[in-house]
Amino acid sequence: ARAEATSPEIRLAVAEPDLDIGNVETVLDALTDACYYLTVERNRYHFSFKENLNKRYADRRANIKDDTIGERVRAEVQTVFATSNGIAPVFFPENSGKVPDKPALSFVVLVPEQSMEDEKRIKAFIDGVIREHGSSSRTYKSGLVFVAANSASPLYECARRVLAWEEIEKELPGMSVDKTQITQLEENIKKSKRDLKEGVWRCYNNIALLGKNNEVRFIDLGNMHSSAAASIIQFIINELMHVDEIQTGIGPNLLVRNWPPAIPEWNTKAVRDAFFASPLFPRLLNADAVKETIARGVSNGQLAY
Repeated sequence: ARAEATSPEIRLAVAEPDLDIGNVETVLDALTDACYYLTVERNRYHFSFKENLNKRYADRRANIKDDTIGERVRAEVQTVFATSNGIAPVFFPENSGKVPDKPALSFVVLVPEQSMEDEKRIKAFIDGVIREHGSSSRTYKSGLVFVAANSASPLYECARRVLAWEEIEKELPGMSVDKTQITQLEENIKKSKRDLKEGVWRCYNNIALLGKNNEVRFIDLGNMHSSAAASIIQFIINELMHVDEIQTGIGPNLLVRNWPPAIPEWNTKAVRDAFFASPLFPRLLNADAVKETIARGVSNGQLAY
């Protein structure tokens, strides 16, 4: 009675030995986003004489201002990088003075526009922040972990979709829509918000920190997604722990081996500071781990206190 087709029926109709059957869903999603008269109810597809919301979406999408998109992208980045593991990130610093100089692990999230597409420029900026704190030299260089996007374009595209669908949602009371179109709108808003969140995970996959050679070192974290960890900060910490850039604790032997030859005594504050000032020492997830190290060193007879 209705000229419609389900997903399995479409797969059966187009399948052939050389076709990757997984591409059928990808194409159907693309058609659903692009066609003005294709209606989808659950997994049933049919062409209708009634225009769906895509035409209205295309009109709204074209009128979204770049400033509005930029604000939405930054807001989403801040939401995804919310405080985790006791670490409150520094967002979008314009200069070195905006990044605190403190003996602790600090995450610095760069603006999406400061992407790896211009690696030379971003390296110069990061190097400047590591070396300086405003008009003075930075003490705790090694405690900084920079997170940069590989490109801003995908994030802007995702944000544009979210804003366009939200504009249509605001107009809904004055629109003549049926139940199917309302469902389509709800699903598109949910999907576009999810895509924006995942876009932040995918794009912000480049880490920069001070290497042991006292030069900026970049680490590509590869393909990231939100199901990989409880938070993006936790994911980055896990990856940096795998390559020994961050540690939860250290043994007394490390202190003994790296004891400054010029001083017979080392106060505990200076010991703690060394882990965030010198790239020769591993970064500590928690500075209080130094207390445990000293206590073990005294108990083992390796250190006097």
